[in-house]
Amino acid sequence: MSNIRLPDHHIAALTERGDKLASTLREIIDRYLELLARGRAIAARELSVDQVALVADALNGTWMQADTIHLLYAEVEDAIKLDGLDTKWGVDGRWLIARLRSLPDHVTAALVDAIERFRTRVGRGEQPDIRQIIHPA
Repeated sequence: MSNIRLPDHHIAALTERGDKLASTLREIIDRYLELLARGRAIAARELSVDQVALVADALNGTWMQADTIHLLYAEVEDAIKLDGLDTKWGVDGRWLIARLRSLPDHVTAALVDAIERFRTRVGRGEQPDIRQIIHPA
């Protein structure tokens, strides 16, 4: 990657942590990636393959922002009500919504991140198995 441009509020947040912006940014990214890895591991234990596939299906065409990620359960709830995704994927929709609502934020973020990475692969022309978003073979 060549140049990265950051908004002023990101620069301010980085400089609060020290004067070496590049190393501070690397550390923050490392911490975030570690939290995502831990969150994916929890999601893999807590959610079935079909439940994760339903969430991915529900987010098709949706981009979750940092300030809306905690509303993942609501996106899934709408998709279940409008499109019957619980029937399509053979899962208990009410249980899934309640479980998503109770997940810690880092687990929800990890699930959304894994789905976004899955979409990126599809966008590149790959054909990954939707059932392997959190549960790799």
